[in-house]
Formats: sequence, structure tokens, C-alpha cells
Amino acid sequence: MKLDSFLNATDRLATLVPELLDLLGEKEKTPTGWQALLERAGALRLQGGKLSLVATLYGPTGAGKSTLFRNLTGIEVPAGDEIRPLSRGCAMAVPEQWDLPERGPALRSVLPGFDLRPLDRPDRLRQEDGQGLVWYRSADRLGGESRGGAGPGAPGLFLVDVPDFNSLEIANHERAERVLRRAEVVVFVVTGDSYADQKVVEELARCCQVAARLVILITKVSSPEKARLKWTDLLDDKLTRTDLPWRAKFQGKREDGRTLEQFLRECPVHAWPLAANPGLEDLRPVTAGAPPLASLLLGLDAEKVAAEGLLQAGASTSEWVGQLANRAEVARKERQRWRAALDEDLARAGLAVAGHEFPIGRTLEVLMEESRAGQNRVFRWITYPFSRISGWLQGGFQAMTEAIRSAISKPGSGGELVRLEEAERKSLKRVAEELADKWRDRLPAWVGALDSARCRQACDALATATLPSPKTNWEETLRQSAREWVEKNPTWAHTLPVVLDLTTVGGLGLFVLDIGTTGGLLGSHVVLGSLGAGGLVAGGAGLAAMLLRLADKMHFQGVLEEADRAWREQRGREIADHLRQHLLPGLLGEKLREADRLTSFPMEELRRLAAELTRKANGES
Repeated sequence: MKLDSFLNATDRLATLVPELLDLLGEKEKTPTGWQALLERAGALRLQGGKLSLVATLYGPTGAGKSTLFRNLTGIEVPAGDEIRPLSRGCAMAVPEQWDLPERGPALRSVLPGFDLRPLDRPDRLRQEDGQGLVWYRSADRLGGESRGGAGPGAPGLFLVDVPDFNSLEIANHERAERVLRRAEVVVFVVTGDSYADQKVVEELARCCQVAARLVILITKVSSPEKARLKWTDLLDDKLTRTDLPWRAKFQGKREDGRTLEQFLRECPVHAWPLAANPGLEDLRPVTAGAPPLASLLLGLDAEKVAAEGLLQAGASTSEWVGQLANRAEVARKERQRWRAALDEDLARAGLAVAGHEFPIGRTLEVLMEESRAGQNRVFRWITYPFSRISGWLQGGFQAMTEAIRSAISKPGSGGELVRLEEAERKSLKRVAEELADKWRDRLPAWVGALDSARCRQACDALATATLPSPKTNWEETLRQSAREWVEKNPTWAHTLPVVLDLTTVGGLGLFVLDIGTTGGLLGSHVVLGSLGAGGLVAGGAGLAAMLLRLADKMHFQGVLEEADRAWREQRGREIADHLRQHLLPGLLGEKLREADRLTSFPMEELRRLAAELTRKANGES
């Protein structure tokens, strides 16, 4: 197999998969195959590509695992009809040459991440010192057969007896499953009375998913024939009945294309009849031609079985990662729709705030600047005495001038003319509250709840954030419109800066008309995009109405409309960005970051890496 490519793909997946699971809220839903891949690939890297085999005795309580371990290895461990559980740690028999102080690092590389300690007395196994605790001793023989004279790779065989997977102590399940994920070889030990228990069959399916080699040992039966009958019943009746949930579990595929059921049918089966003092001589093969259990274990080709173990874990992972990527694609589209809806709400809110004000100060400044410039550009001088202007227009100019001067001299007095920041902060407060209420009622389930305290904190943070200064882009549109007005109306252009005496009014450009509305800014009574010049009359009979009447008389309504349109478009975007920067993080910051990361997540790379874990990608047939 292409080992480097396989391991590199695994390493990269070890980074990407947890992140994606976290983004999807599925951190607790990792299958055994994925965990087995990480365990086995990690061990392989630490051992420089030469993986020693791990075999585990795996089964329910009372099946005789510890008795079998003691018989196979000669290592004393708690066993027999004692109070359960007999042990909380795992016992491991290691080749004699590995039980040396200088081999400590190499030994730890066999079970990376486990807490390995020398087993000096049997009662150590009753200690509850941690999930990864493994007590080890050397065993130079296995089932009476010398390790040294065994087949290829046999010196690297490590036999582990694990706690029961169905005891009342949950920690025992976790220890047993962790060793199962690392082990390439599983000896599944089950009594004749419990072979069809639901938990037993579920764990048997799990073993079929991750083991490179699986051996079945049926214990405490009256004879090998009884074991054969029970096994046949399981295969030909229990696993084939459509009214039982087990059939579907065994129809999944292994990396070589076989179903789990097909794999299980081809596994060697042994029987260990009930006896007062059971010994290895009582072990009998049920499958025709099967070698003795110890010979079977010692005769395994370590390199071949290790490769199969990796491929099996890789194939299981590849299929699961593909399913994970499919779910992530669905979730990504959902997040994108949610994000787009938020952006639409923010854009609408920005337009509402911008449409609630009219930039009268800067608009008048630009009109007068262009009028003065036009005196040299369009005409030298036009004599149009102020006395010839109608009394109504004279009064209008004077009233507007006085109103503007008064408003600017008394900022914050509650009139129509207010500073831009004052108008926008008032609008932003109402917009933020309405957005928070709206989003609280319409949050997707994966976002979770948005409590009122968080909403208040986010709104408070927005209230103290520095408002962005308006960019000058909108003024270019206004200035172009003003120039066109000057060229078409030179007389009025000459008159405007004369009669509208605002040359001594400082800071005029900072003021806007606050166009009054009732109710919420985002309500249906506000038609966004019509609150500018066209909506000024609705603002009252004061300064706003006065401006429109003068604009109508002097023909610069179009200038006001262009100013209004350009202002709303630009300032609306700026306010939307301000809300996005200072309101959204406080309300939905973490979920927004997750949504954005899921959108940019390298899904195609994930699928490509998953494909590299398969037999086909590794040149296996």
C-alpha cells in the first residue's frame, strides 16, 4: 500500500474532521472506524512504519476472557467466579524482549496515548487509575508455543485482556472500546447463553467493522457441537430475520467489498466447553480446518494483517467522511441562506437609518460652492438686485437662514435640524432593538437561544461604538447635479449664495434634517427610499417644508433628489456595515464565525483525502 500517502491523508483528516464535527455540533458522534484509524496510524508512525500487532480478548462479563488470558500467557490475573467486575485495568502480554527498561519508548509506541505500567501483582488490575491504564508483563510463550519459533511478525504480537463491555461500570466500556480501536485482531469471547443478547450482537457488529482478523470463541457450552448449533442459529436465523434490527447492522460493507455478515461467516470459530478447571487442551475448533487458537494468533503475518487493519479502518472512515461531507454541504447551504437573510436585514436597517435623515447642511454647502464657482465658469456677472426678488421669496430665504442659525446655535434642542451623530444614534438604538427582537424570534435551531441580557449587552456595545464618518463619494453625485443646475439656472445660482447668508455658519455640513416618523423604523409604514426629498413634506411645516418650497421656486428639486438618493445608498451601506461590525458580534458572533468557516471549509479537499484511504487509491486489488 502507499503508506506515506495514506498516513499523510490521515494526519490532515485528523485536523479537518474534528473541526467540521465541531462546526456541525457533532463532536460526540465519532464512529469506531474513525477512532481506530487514528489509533493505528498513530502507532504506525511512532514505530517507523513497522506495526506490531495488537490482539484483544473482547467480550461480555463472565465469558471467560481473563481465564483464557491466564491460560494463554501464564500471567496471573483475577479470573473465575469472583465479584464483578474482576478488573478495571487492561492486562497485556508482551514479547519477552520488549519487557526491558530500554524498550520503554518502543513499548509505548505500540499503544500510543495509553498509560503503560509493569504488572507486579494481579490485584493491580482492580485499581481504577484512568481510562488508558494497561498493566503489562512479558510472556515468552503463548498457549505453550514459543514466540521465537513462530511465523513472520510473531515477536510483535501483543495480547490484551480488556474489561467487560457490558458491566455496570461505564469506564470499563470505554477502556475496552479504546483497545478495540487499536487492535487489528479480535478474539470475541462469548458464552453459549449470551450469544444472541442485543448488546453482544451490537458489539460483534462493531468488531466486524474495525477488525482485520476476527476469531469467535463460544464458552461454557456442553460440547463443540452445541457451540456450532448456536453459531449457526445466529448466522442463519437471528441475522437474517427482517423483524430484528440486527440484519441491517451486518449489511454494511468492509473495505474488500464483503458485507459484515459475509466477513463474520468466514471467521474461524472455536468452542471452550464448560469445565471445573478449563485448560487450553479443552479448546476445540468448530470451523473445519481451523488451527488451535494459539497457533492461529502466532501464525499471523504481522505486516499483512497490519496493512489490512489500516485499510479496514480507512475504508470505514472514507465512507463515514463522505457522509459527513454530504451533511456539511446541506448545513453550509442552510448557513449561507441564514447569513444572506441577516445581510438583507442589515441592509434594510441601514437604509432605514439613512432614510430617516436628509443631509441638508452639506447639500446647501455644495450648492453654494458650485453657485459661486459658476459665476466664473458660466457667467461673469449677472445683475439681479435682491430687491427684485418677491417679498415671499425674500421672507423664505431670511426665515430659512434664521432657522438654520438658530438650530446650529442650540444643538440638541429637539428641532428638525440636528447633528448627524445625534440623529443616527437615535435611529440606531431603535433599529438595533427591533433587529434583536426579530432575530430572537427567528433563530435556526442550530444557533440556540438568544437571551434578553445578551441582546441588551449587544445594543449597549453598539451605542458606545464610534460611528463611521460618511465618505465623500455621494458628494460627487450631488456636485455633478449642482453643476448642471447652475448651468441651466444661472440667475438663481447667482442669487442663492447672496440671499441664503450662511457664510458665517460654521459646521453646517455636520447637520441633517431629522425626518420624523412614528413607530419603528423597520415597520411597514416606512417605505425605504422615499424618506429623503420626497418625504420632507411629511416631516412637518417647518424647515423641511420651507426647503422644498424654495427648491420648487428655484428649480433645484432635482439636486435635492440626487443628494437624497446618493446619500441613502452610500450611508445605508455604511450603517449596515457598522451594525455588522458592532451589533452582530455581540448577538451572534460565535455562530457567525462558525457559519463563515463552514462556508469556506475545504470540502473538496476533505473528500479527496477520504478517497486516499481506500484500497483502490492504495493500489490494492
